[in-house]
Amino acid sequence: MTAITLALAANGDASHGCEIGQCPPVSYVLVVRDLSVDIEPTIKSLAEQTYPRMEVVVVTASSLETAVAQRLAEVSNLGYCKIATVPSAASYMDAVAKGLKIVEGRFVALVGAGERLKPDHASIHVQVHLALSQTVAMTSGLVNTTTDPSLPPTAAVGDSGKRWIPGLRPSGIVPRLPTVSEPEFARLHDGTVFHPHDTRRPRWSPGAGSMYRRDLLSWITPSGPTALGPVDTDVYFSWLCHNCGGSASIAIQVSLSDSAFDDSGPTMAGTRQQPSTACRLEIARLFLNNAETISWNLGGRFWKVLDKALKPRKSKTLYRRPVVMKLLSDNANGLVAAFGRGRTSRRLRKRLGKKRTRRILRNAR
Repeated sequence: MTAITLALAANGDASHGCEIGQCPPVSYVLVVRDLSVDIEPTIKSLAEQTYPRMEVVVVTASSLETAVAQRLAEVSNLGYCKIATVPSAASYMDAVAKGLKIVEGRFVALVGAGERLKPDHASIHVQVHLALSQTVAMTSGLVNTTTDPSLPPTAAVGDSGKRWIPGLRPSGIVPRLPTVSEPEFARLHDGTVFHPHDTRRPRWSPGAGSMYRRDLLSWITPSGPTALGPVDTDVYFSWLCHNCGGSASIAIQVSLSDSAFDDSGPTMAGTRQQPSTACRLEIARLFLNNAETISWNLGGRFWKVLDKALKPRKSKTLYRRPVVMKLLSDNANGLVAAFGRGRTSRRLRKRLGKKRTRRILRNAR
């Protein structure tokens, strides 16, 4: 794969008066696997963003590098193009992971080929991140449609009003972006809802409907090859970001989704798609291969989040699957280093029973 980085540092109208160094940088990752999907609307919508400090990383097959670079140059006058070579990616997730290694933005969005963003997409997401009373790992626009002109935007309704915590901090006490006017900020204030990490089944929009904090992505991105496709990739990051760091929904349309990330129907008011089995096993691989790092980041919530992935229902558990048992055995030393032998043994006995736990911890030091 080849990663093409398009720097849009000078994007936006100078009349906004935004000092580039004062706005947190934003990165977009776009994977182009073939040229059968028209990327022109996507690139144009990225070039039209009003946000003053952003970059786009396009990950594509090496054989398509020249064609994609030529297409990008034809579509928009982006001015600066830097090409870097990275190893070939075997899956969609692998391509995204390669792009995430290159990005420099503080906030990141995954854009589906063919997806169109509204010009204030980056500004809306960043302003909400900056104005929330608590830091969240992800913001997501919950008014979303496909490019079908006959279908109107549909606003989402929450699962439980008791768990929805509304509003941003007052305009006068938060960092304000010059690309967001007072009336626009008022709309965001009234239409944004904070979801604590323990909120059950929050909704999110696919693809660029969501924007993530890069500091959290840095430790949840798979380090090895995976077989996850576009939809599983989107669910993987959204599910983990919410359960690890909380999320916020924005009742404003930010994108027109017609991309590989969207398989849930023509009109969407956010999606509640739960991880597939393959996605859940990939989450387990991440947690067990990196138990010390993730336990440090999550504290006492390591096992709670792992349980959400491997025990989707009370009557169903993935802990006893051979692939999970092997992961536990292979990473027994890491679990003991993270939690101590006694606590690890108690946690595993509760989920697997005494016999399986003894087998797993037999050779752990």
